[in-house]
Parts: sequence; structure tokens; C-alpha cells
Amino acid sequence: MDEQELIRRYQAGEHDFSKSDLRGVDLRGTDLNKIFLFKASLRGADLSQANLNKANLFETDLRQADLRGVKLRQGAVLSRADLSKADLSGADLSGAGLYETDLRGTDLNRTFLFNVYMRKADLRGADLYKVNLSEAILRGANLRGTSLSGANLRGANLRRADLRGADLGGANLRGADLRKVNLSSAYLGGAILDEAAQLDERYRLVLEAITHGSPARNLSGVDLREADLRGANLKKANLRGADLRGANLRQASLDGADLGGVNLSGADLRRASLNNTYLAGAILDEVTQLNERYRLAWEIITHGAPARDLSGVDLRRANLTGADLERANLSGANLQGTNLAGANLEGANLNGAGLKNTCLFGANLEGANLREANLAGADLEGANLRGADLRRANQSSAYLVGAVLDETTQLDERYRLVWEIAAHGAPARDLSGADLRQANLGGADLERANLSRANLRGANLNGADLSGAELSGSNLRWANLSGANLSGASLNRAKLWGADLNGAIMPDKESKENQIIGPDLSKHGLKRLFFKLNKRLLRALSRLVQARLPRSATLRVAENSRRDNCSGYSGLDTESH
Repeated sequence: MDEQELIRRYQAGEHDFSKSDLRGVDLRGTDLNKIFLFKASLRGADLSQANLNKANLFETDLRQADLRGVKLRQGAVLSRADLSKADLSGADLSGAGLYETDLRGTDLNRTFLFNVYMRKADLRGADLYKVNLSEAILRGANLRGTSLSGANLRGANLRRADLRGADLGGANLRGADLRKVNLSSAYLGGAILDEAAQLDERYRLVLEAITHGSPARNLSGVDLREADLRGANLKKANLRGADLRGANLRQASLDGADLGGVNLSGADLRRASLNNTYLAGAILDEVTQLNERYRLAWEIITHGAPARDLSGVDLRRANLTGADLERANLSGANLQGTNLAGANLEGANLNGAGLKNTCLFGANLEGANLREANLAGADLEGANLRGADLRRANQSSAYLVGAVLDETTQLDERYRLVWEIAAHGAPARDLSGADLRQANLGGADLERANLSRANLRGANLNGADLSGAELSGSNLRWANLSGANLSGASLNRAKLWGADLNGAIMPDKESKENQIIGPDLSKHGLKRLFFKLNKRLLRALSRLVQARLPRSATLRVAENSRRDNCSGYSGLDTESH
């Protein structure tokens, strides 16, 4: 039957065209209200802009049909019809019945589907971008891999629907019923829920993590199998024992998180950030996709690496808390910012290793070779350095309080002096002319010490007791003297350019004995300078102050002896020390 015959018979009052062969007919813009096309074949037909309100298309073959802008409202029946790969963009199907309808690969872009009945419909791979599905019945529907990005699903019934791998980014799910829905690998970023929405707790957690982040949250033991957590903020989260099998964690931030005992079999962690992440006991398999640097860290923390050759490896910012690295060869290794708190490094070769800002709190370094290693800013509190060789090692700004040395420890005299002052103080001690550049002496007792002509450039003297100290002619450029007690101290001709004097207790500035070289950069001193300097000099001073901020920001303050790389999960009670 061709289109002319169908139109002629329809206009003559005939409405039943059941089982008719209408493949490829052109019925664009035709009014076919209440037409009965039960089991008819309309494959490839052009029905764009046609009026099919109240039409019966039960089990009709509409594969690859052009249904753009078609009207199928007011109870039109399309149940069990085959609409696979049809184009329904811009169509109005509000209130239509599509029970068990095949809509695989169908273009439903901008289609109006308000209050549509699509129970058990097959919508795999369909494009439902920004479609209005409010109040729709999608119970038990197959929406696997479907794009529902930005769709309006307000009040929709999706109970027991299969949404595996679907894109629900930015979808409106207010008041939707999502109970017992399968959302494995579904993307929920930006989806909107309210208190009326019904969603299994497992997926609500996923939504919260991907949309709002879950930093520092307790998620221990949670079931997040095959969850799509791309780009989620899980910094410092407690995920111990969680099930993350097959989860998508690409580009997720897991810095400082506890992943101890987590099941990561088949998980995708490509480009995820795991700086200072605790991985001991985590389960990985050959399918787990993880940066080689983090996989190596996992191997070391989980199985240990005694006597292993790790020369030149990159383990920056890894969490190796309590790792067994006895006699390991780590010469030239990059361990910058790594957490080695409580690690066993006895007899290890760390010659030339990069240990800048590394946490070595309580680590066992007895007999270790640290020659020419870079330990700038490292935390060595409580570390065992008996018999260690630290000759020519850079220990600028390293924290040495509580470090254990003995007569067999080989240490440059400059740093042994720093250790003595930091550990035991130096009240009334003669330190004239001493080289204490960039020494970390926060909170040190230097009461009445003789530090005349001492080089304290860039030193951290935050909270130090320098009352009555002799500091005449000393170099205190860029030193951190915030909160220091300088009452009664002699600062005659001391160089204080760039020094941080915020909160410091200053000596009598009117005293002729205190002719300070360089500006007073304390808060009140700066105010006085601002009124005296012209605009050009003021801009120059501003640049000078800004230039010094990064340096002083890296200095350790006495009140907080732990660096950030020691503050994440370590398995050690660092606070009790």
C-alpha cells in the first residue's frame, strides 16, 4: 500500500490498517489521528510532523523511521513497537504508552516525554540529552549506556531500572524513585537530588562524592563497586576496607586518603592523585590501572623491599609509613615529600637521594648512607641516626628535635651544632660568628646567647627565646622571627632585611645600642615606612615583601612540628610525641 491509498482510505473514514505493509511511505505532516496500525510495517517511513495522537501502534515496525516532531500524545500506544534507530527528536509523546518498546539507539533529543509509560522499555544507547521525562514511568527499563545528561527526571519512577554506564550528569532527579536501580559505572556528576528522591545509600554516597566531594569523610567498608567516581574529591577520606572493584577513579583526588585493605581489583586509577595515600594491604590485580609510581609504592608498603635495588626510582609524595626498606639501595631516588614515618631504613643506601620536605618522623636510619642527600626541610624528629653518614648532606630547615645521634654519626659540624641547639637549647652559649643559615631553630632556648656576627640568614626562629641575646652584627635577613622573644636583646647593626617580626617581642627601639640595619618589617614598622616612602619606593618594597613570602611560608613553625606530608594517615600516633 502506498501513501496515497492510505490517505484516501483514511479520509474516507477507514482507521484500521493493521498488518499493512507501509515501508518507506512518505506521510510527512499528515493528520492520522486515532489511526490503528497494529503490527504494521513502517520501517524507514517518513512520518515527520505527522499527527498520530491517540494512534495505536502496538507491535508496529518503525525501525529507522523519521518521526521528527511527530505528535503521539493523548494515550497513543506504542507498546512492544520496534523504534530502534528511529529519529524521534522534537517529538511529543507525553502520556503515550511504550511498554516493552524497543528504543535502542533512538534519537530522542528534545523529545517531550512527560508522564510517558515506558515500563521495561529498551533504551540502550538512546540519546536522551536534556529530555523532559518528568513523572515518566521507567520501572524496569533498560537504560544501559544511555545519555541522560541534563534530563528532567523529576518525580520519575525508575525503580529496578538498569542504568549501568548511563550518563546522568546534571540530571534533575528530584523526587525520583531510584530504589533498587543498577547504577554501576553510571556517571552522576552534577545530578540533582532532594530529600524526596529515593536512592539506595550506596549510590547516594557516589553522588555526594562526585558532586560535592567527600574530603576527610569516613567511608570505611562501603560498597562502591563499579562506581563512577571520575574526578571525585576524596582527599584524606577513610576508605579502609571499602569495595572499589571495577570503580572508575580516573583523575580522582585521593591525596592523604586511607586505602588500607581496599579492594581495587579492576579499578581505573589513571591520572588519579594519590600523594601521601596509604595503600598498605590494598588489593590490586593485573587489570587495575595505576600509575607505575603508585604501584611501586603499593608494592613497597604492602610487601616491603628489604635489600631491593630502588636506585633512581621516583617515589615522590608516596606514603611509605612503616615500610621495610632495610639495606635497600635508594641512591639517587626521588623521595621528595614522601612519608617515611616509622620506616625501617637501617643500613639503607640513600646517597644523593632527594629527601626534601620528606617525613622521616621516628624512622630508623641507623647506619644509613645519607651522604650528599638533600634533606632540606625534612622532618627528622625522633629519627634514629646512630652510625648514619650525613656528610655533605643538605639539612637546611630540617627539623632535628628529638633525633638520636651518637659519636659514630657522621655529620657536618654546622648541622651538628643545629641539632644540639634544637634538641638541648643553648642558653648563654657563645655562638659568635656561627654559621646557622636556614637552620630550623623554632622554639629554641637561646636566652642570653652570644650570637654576635652569627649568620642566621633564612633561619627559622619562630617562637624562639632570644631574650637578652647578643645579636649585634648578626645576619638575620629573611629570618623568621615571628613570635620570638627579643626583649633585652642587642640588635646593634643587625641585618634584618626581609625578616618576619610579626608578633615578636622587640627590644627597646629607642636604645642607641639597637641601630638595626634594614627596615622594621613588623606590622607597625611597615605602617611607619608607608608614610615616609614615596610611591616608587613603596612599590619596590611591596615587591620585596611579596618576594619573601614563599620563603617564609616554607619555614616550620614551632607550634606545628609536623609538615603536611606527616599529617596524613600514617598508622602512627604522631600527636602523642
